[in-house]
Amino acid sequence: MIFLKIGFMAKILKIFPTALYLEDNVLNDKELKETVKLCKDISKKTPSKQVWVSDTYNTLMTHNIVEDKRFKNVLDKITYHVNQFNKEHLSNYKYKPTAGWFTIYKKAQDFQESHIHVDHTYSAVLFIKSNEHSSSLYFEKVAEDMIAPKNRTDLNELTYNNYQFRPVPGRLIIFKSSLRHFVPPSKKDNERISIAINY
Repeated sequence: MIFLKIGFMAKILKIFPTALYLEDNVLNDKELKETVKLCKDISKKTPSKQVWVSDTYNTLMTHNIVEDKRFKNVLDKITYHVNQFNKEHLSNYKYKPTAGWFTIYKKAQDFQESHIHVDHTYSAVLFIKSNEHSSSLYFEKVAEDMIAPKNRTDLNELTYNNYQFRPVPGRLIIFKSSLRHFVPPSKKDNERISIAINY
């Protein structure tokens, strides 16, 4: 349990924290290039089935990368970190990936609406290609304030309504599958590729 001391006796108890796991450089440059090429090669032969409001290209219903041996190295690395995160929840269960896909954003208007990953415990997003124009990945506050505190002078971990992560290639974000998240449109056409895995 985390306490914030305020004054001589008073404490703030953070009893329901929202935890996310971040690790950079999960893939090296060679692995990133190989994975980008693999995703692009698959996208040329595999159609995208629109299951969202957004029609951004993805292989959610058309190519489960968990069943593709060419992604084994990537999946093994992600799974290692998922189980490290799971240990922090005082669990010794060894999770294995159940489903995975990749998404390719190309046009400025490409986006991913706010959503959760139902029927799973953990989800992971690995960024494999982006540039300075690529949109961030946003996570939303679990429970909004009925009425936010008045006259706030700044934002901190007690007052964020959402939190963003830049899509740095090789960056891995792991989170509880029930945590709502989204990717907004960007301001300029660019190629952004990410992998998502459920556990």
